[in-house]
Amino acid sequence: MAAAAIFGFAAIQRALTVGKLDGGVLLCLLGFCFATVITLDDLFRLHETHQRKFVAFYATSLGAIACLSWYWQKWFENSFLTATALFFVGSIVIDTVFEHHFGEYRVVIEDGLKLFGFCCLLAYSLTSGLRLALRAPNGTD
Repeated sequence: MAAAAIFGFAAIQRALTVGKLDGGVLLCLLGFCFATVITLDDLFRLHETHQRKFVAFYATSLGAIACLSWYWQKWFENSFLTATALFFVGSIVIDTVFEHHFGEYRVVIEDGLKLFGFCCLLAYSLTSGLRLALRAPNGTD
């Protein structure tokens, strides 16, 4: 939820600073939506009953964020986004493909990957959201 708050703040701040809806604002709004949905999903375990819908949403959201990110972000920030995607994909793979493997450690591995994904998402929101909110209007420094 902290990542969602940072992205929401960054979107509002950038929109007020730039005075228009540019790619940086869209990137922050997508990050806000993604972080909010994934937090609520994990809190209420919504993916247990609607797994395919959530996987499709996550893939679409991360794809859109990645497309905007390659233009608006630096390689350092993109590395956090890549790590976020890899950890979340790993969690989904463990939860679906290797559902009957790893014995009692499967839940620990799956939740651990998800936790690292959340940490990388928070790092991505801190590095990119705050830079977009406080720096150059064209998205580059």
